[in-house]
Parts: sequence; structure tokens; C-alpha cells
Amino acid sequence: MRVDEVMTTGVATVRADASISDAIATMEAQHISGLPVLDDSGALVGMLTEGDLLKRVETGTAGHRRAGWLDVVLGSGRGASDYVRTHSRCVGDLMSREVVTATEATPLKEVVALMEKLHVKRLPIVRDGALVGIVSRADLVHALGLALKAEAAGGSADVLIHERLQADLRQQSWFSSGDISFTVKDGVVRYTGVFSDQQVLGALRVAAQNTAGVTGIMEELEWIDPVVGVVF
Repeated sequence: MRVDEVMTTGVATVRADASISDAIATMEAQHISGLPVLDDSGALVGMLTEGDLLKRVETGTAGHRRAGWLDVVLGSGRGASDYVRTHSRCVGDLMSREVVTATEATPLKEVVALMEKLHVKRLPIVRDGALVGIVSRADLVHALGLALKAEAAGGSADVLIHERLQADLRQQSWFSSGDISFTVKDGVVRYTGVFSDQQVLGALRVAAQNTAGVTGIMEELEWIDPVVGVVF
């Protein structure tokens, strides 16, 4: 499998100047444990994870660190830095700035190796410096499930393509499985059914084109006049 076949696109993000309250609300709404952090230009500048929010003065978990020999060497800077991380309410102050990324061309085994080496649950995927997706442990487990399902069905890659496209279409308000269905054979998506809006036809093409593994599209769809209900 390739990175672009596994990664999650349309990733939820947060700005560096956002409040941690906003970040927490996004994480809870999306059921995720980490967020890529972007600057004003949309560039990836950090990651905010649950681990960055564990030690906080509001919850009484900040603790009190005793001064050691390192504090003598570094002066008051270390204590000040700890204070910021436990008291600041700005994402930019709490996020991890040293973010390791991968690209869509990075072999998936290297992505997994990086995640294991760095002990992280997710790895941002970038293209020309811009965030295009993220690979998480959950994505890898899901990919494994699809691979096992494909193997049980004879190892056909078409099963994987069908699963990816179906997952995408189910999230779209304009798609109705009662009107339109599709099959996949040798990488070619074959749409059948009826539609009443040309824009839906265009959206179906885009959805298939954006699905990894698709090599062609066949449209055996009939247009139904939404006014008189006649099929053409």
C-alpha cells in the first residue's frame, strides 16, 4: 500500500494563535487526539497533542518541579518555560515545534518506522510544504482491515477501491445510494442509476478520480427530469 491510499485527507487543523479551548473543542468534535498547527500562510508549524495538555494548572496537574543543577546552569529560563507550558492558553505556546513529516512518495514502511522511532501516534503528510493529509495509527489499522477483506475476497484491489470510494460518498450530502450505485472492476468505476442534477454527475467523476487506484470511469446513468419525473 502507498501513503496516499492510507492517509486521512481533509484533516482538522488549528492555528498557532488559537486558544487551547478552541483546539480542545475541535479534538473532541473530531474524536482525535492531536492537531496539526498552521500559521497565517497555511504552513505547518507544529503539532498539538493530548500529551501537551496533560500538565495544567487548571486541573491541578502542573505539579511543582524542584530546582536542580540544570536550573543553576540555565538560569531562570527553564522555570519560565515550564510556567508558560502549564499556564498559557495559546496553542503556539504549547505545541511541539519540531514536527517530523513524510510525503505521499514516502514508503509506508518508512512512515511506520518513523512513528515507532519517535513514539508518535500520527505523522503529517506534506506536498511542497503544504499539509495534504495525515497518517495515524487508526488509519494503519483500518488499512489492515481493508487488506484482510480484500484477501478474503480473492486479493482483488478492486475491493479496496470500492471501500475507499464508498466511504467518501457516504459522507456527501449530495449522494443518494438509493439513486446511484457503483461497481469496480480492474480499477474502473462503473456508475449506474439516475440523477437529476448535472452537478451531481460532475461530483461523482471527481470523487472517483480522487480515489487511489481508479484507472477509469464508466457512466451508465439516466437523467430524470426533476419537474415532470420523466427519465431520459
